[in-house]
Amino acid sequence: MRAVILVLLTLSLSTFTLRAQPQMPPIAWLSDRDGDYDVYVWDGEQTINVSSNYSADIYIQPSPDGQFAWLSMVNDRSEVFVWDGEQTLNVSNSPSYDYFPVWSNDGRLAWYTDQSDERGTSLQVAVWDGEQTMLLGREFGWTDSAYFSADGGQLSPVWSADGRLAWLTVGTEGVTRLYVWDSAQVIVVTELPNRELPYLKWLPNGDLLWGYINPSNVTSSLWLWDGDQVIPVLESGDGRAEFTVWGNDQLAFRLGTHNSSGMYIWTDQGAVRISTENGGFLGRPSGSPQGQIAWFATSAEIPSLYVWDGAVIRNLGRANQLFPGPRWSADGRLAWNTQTADGMHIYVWDGETISDIPPDDNQYDSELMWLPDGRLAWQSGGYSAQELKFWDRGRIGTITAGVGPIRDVRVFLAGLVWTQEIDGNSDVFFWDTTQTFNGSHDPGWDGLTLVPPMG
Repeated sequence: MRAVILVLLTLSLSTFTLRAQPQMPPIAWLSDRDGDYDVYVWDGEQTINVSSNYSADIYIQPSPDGQFAWLSMVNDRSEVFVWDGEQTLNVSNSPSYDYFPVWSNDGRLAWYTDQSDERGTSLQVAVWDGEQTMLLGREFGWTDSAYFSADGGQLSPVWSADGRLAWLTVGTEGVTRLYVWDSAQVIVVTELPNRELPYLKWLPNGDLLWGYINPSNVTSSLWLWDGDQVIPVLESGDGRAEFTVWGNDQLAFRLGTHNSSGMYIWTDQGAVRISTENGGFLGRPSGSPQGQIAWFATSAEIPSLYVWDGAVIRNLGRANQLFPGPRWSADGRLAWNTQTADGMHIYVWDGETISDIPPDDNQYDSELMWLPDGRLAWQSGGYSAQELKFWDRGRIGTITAGVGPIRDVRVFLAGLVWTQEIDGNSDVFFWDTTQTFNGSHDPGWDGLTLVPPMG
C-alpha cells in the first residue's frame, strides 16, 4: 500500500510540475493599472511595481544579467533608474536631463547627460559601473559636447561586445569627433569636417563601422576602425548604403538608388561587387553564419530573391513585394514572405528545396521569427483578431488564438513573449513552446514588453 501511495504522489507532483509556470529570467513592461504608467517586473514568482514613486516612466532597457534601466521624470527632468533585482536605484541624480541609457554585455550602463552651465549646453557621457557613476568628459579631460540625433537613430553611446564605448561629439569649432573609451583611456578615433553626423555600429569582430549619408546629393560613405587605423570602405558612393554581417564577421553592403543598386562584400582587396543585375532596386542584404548573403532585387521589373554562397549566385524567384525581408535561421535555412495573387505566402529554403506555407483565411503580416529549436513563428490575422503561429518542417501550429491585436512580439528563451488586447485591455503573454501563460493578468493596459537580450 505504501508503494501505491508513493507512486500516486509521484504522479501527482509530476502533473503539477508540468502545469506550473516555467522558470524564466525577469521581464519588464509598462502598465497603467495604478493610474499612470509604471515599470512592472515579473521575477518568475510575482509581479512588482518597481517605479511607483515616480511619473512618466519611459524607455525601459534590459541588461543581459536581468537588470532593467529606464527614464523617470523627477522635478520636471528625466533621470536614469535601475532595478537590480532587489531594489530601485537612481543612478544619475542629475540636476538636468538624462537621455537613452544603454547596457554593456558586462552590466555597465551608459547614457548622455545634460551638464549645462554658464558656459552653455554640454552633453556628457555618463557610465554607471554597478556602484558609482562617472562623467567621462570630466574624468579624462575632453570638453566637446556629445551629440545624439533622433532623426539619424543614434540616440545613445554604443557598446562593443568586449566592453568598449563609442560616441560622437560636436566641438565649438563645428568639427564632429568620434571617441572610444576602453575603460583605461579615451581615444579620438577620427575627426569629420562640416558637422557630419554618422551612425555607429560595432561589428562582432571588434571593428567599429560608421557611415554617413549626404542628404544634399544622396551619396553614402562607410569607414572601418580596426583598433589601430581608419580604413575607408566607401569614400563616396551614389545612393544609400545598407550593410549586414555574414560568415566569419565579414561585411557586406548594398549601395545605390531605387533605379540602380549593387551588392558588395568587403575583402582585403577592398569592396568587391557580387551582384550581376543591371539596373533595378536591391533590398537590404541579410547574412547567414554559414557564409551566405540574401537580397531582394527588381531587376528588369522581375522581382526575385537572390542568394550568394561565396562563389555562386542563385535566383530563388518567388519574391513579389517582399516584406519585411529574408531571415536566416541559425542552421542556415532562409525564410521570407511575399504577396501573390491568392494571398501572402511564406517560403522556406533549406539549401536545396523550397517549402511553401500557403495562405489561410488570414494574412501573414509580420516579421518572421526563427526560434532556437528551429521552428519558424509569425503573426497573422486582421487587426481585431490576430494570431501567432509556427511552422515545424511541414506542420503548422497555433500559439495563441485571435482575440485581439498583438504587439511587441519577441523571441524569449525557447519561445515567445508578447502583449495582446483582451476585453479592452492589454496583457503580457509567454509561450514556452508547449503552453501559453498570461503573465500580467490585470485590468490595466500593459505594453512595451522588454526581456533580457538572451533569446
